[in-house]
Amino acid sequence: MQSWAGVWAGVWAGVWAGVWAGVWVGVSTTSDDAHTGRAGVPLPSIGVATNPSPDLLLTPLGGKPLTVREQLTTFHLFLVAVEPNEPESRAILKPATRIFDCFDEADVRMAWLVASDETTARKFLGPLADRFLTFIDADRSVVRGFALGALPAAVHLLPDGTLAGHTAGWQPDEWRTITDELARMMSWTAPAVPGPKDPAAFSPA
Repeated sequence: MQSWAGVWAGVWAGVWAGVWAGVWVGVSTTSDDAHTGRAGVPLPSIGVATNPSPDLLLTPLGGKPLTVREQLTTFHLFLVAVEPNEPESRAILKPATRIFDCFDEADVRMAWLVASDETTARKFLGPLADRFLTFIDADRSVVRGFALGALPAAVHLLPDGTLAGHTAGWQPDEWRTITDELARMMSWTAPAVPGPKDPAAFSPA
């Protein structure tokens, strides 16, 4: 017969295995030092977003479609995906703009991804449509290509097309984790997240 000591040892081993499994669910890691600067450092990858196809087309306002591969080249890409019909997407504009401004001269393309046609995107963003790189996604092919389950969302892509971070809605802790890591990669000063006038945390629509 198995001793009680052996039974409890087995129980606690199972409990701790479950705890550690839960800790790492939803967090992606990479051992590539060029991507993280530190081998094995976990990067935020919250939700179900996935690496897009390098041939996925991104259509800028007033421009011709280019693939994800062509947009990245030697730059990182930071996308904020919004849905003009949702108030949550409107609420994200001010904090996202502040973050965009922070990285304006860094080696990263900061861009909007608007799930609409060009006319609606311009009406929704106003002057922000021309102030920053803006992609339109009327058929949501890009949203699907990233497997974004809900909007608004933020996505950080590395130059090789690998997803470095993703968050949905406005969860300041998650945004700060992503922007702090981007700043570290850029050797840049990270923006303050949340800012004093930023909205309260909310989930995506």
